[in-house]
Amino acid sequence: EFVADMQKRGIRVLAYRPVAYKPFPEAVTRLAERLGTSPQSVVLGWLLKRGVWPLVKCRGDHVAENFSSPASLKDKLSDADLEELATAEAGLRVSAEWFG
Repeated sequence: EFVADMQKRGIRVLAYRPVAYKPFPEAVTRLAERLGTSPQSVVLGWLLKRGVWPLVKCRGDHVAENFSSPASLKDKLSDADLEELATAEAGLRVSAEWFG
């Protein structure tokens, strides 16, 4: 896997705007409901658990949520949760900013 290979080489992997595109995969929303949190927090917690650094663009109330909730959530995600998220169909999404 790309992420694991980069991490083995000592390269930090960044996820650019990982919660900008919706709707979230079903696995994400199911897990969010089960854990009593937002889908955004599940995605960010999953990235942090994998050692991926999310770069999130947000403002307003989301700033506090995106900062605190995923940090504690990453420790609550089980191996089964991680497997379910890894198989979630997210589709390929791109940002217009990449090609601007």
